[in-house]
Amino acid sequence: MNRLPKSSSFLINSEIFFKYVELSTCDIASDAFATFKDLLTRHKVLVAEFLEQNYDTIFEDYEKLLQSENYVTKRQSLKLLGELILDRHNFAIMTK
Repeated sequence: MNRLPKSSSFLINSEIFFKYVELSTCDIASDAFATFKDLLTRHKVLVAEFLEQNYDTIFEDYEKLLQSENYVTKRQSLKLLGELILDRHNFAIMTK
């Protein structure tokens, strides 16, 4: 069962949200990425469950961020991915 707060779950599952992270408008992209990072790092146990249950959907969109032409988006996404997979709560994600 998904126990992540509904607003958080809605945002992270929204394709539009991932597009905001990639925008060329720096302030919007920065705010969107800060929100994204906060969503994925605040409630570690809940997020680990959520990522495991929605692995394919989330990481399909996340891969697009890693392949972005925007250097800042690519760099921030790679750094966040490193933080996520090295967190002990996300061990199952790291081994997929």
